[in-house]
Amino acid sequence: MNTMEKQKAVFSEIRVSNMAFSLMESIAEVYKVPVTEIIQNALQMVLEECLKEYQRLYREGKKTEACDPSEN
Repeated sequence: MNTMEKQKAVFSEIRVSNMAFSLMESIAEVYKVPVTEIIQNALQMVLEECLKEYQRLYREGKKTEACDPSEN
């Protein structure tokens, strides 16, 4: 990946992050809760899904107990 492609990827990630944060702010406003609560709940859901996926891969023998983060 050349420098221009890397820059485009970073800017794309920033735009997605900004949109996600704006969405969380809107949800917090609608439900009258702090945005930090929405972020915490979203992170919890993501972590739960990651754990489920890791457990599935481990059961299938595709991951060891000490998963190497450099694989991803």
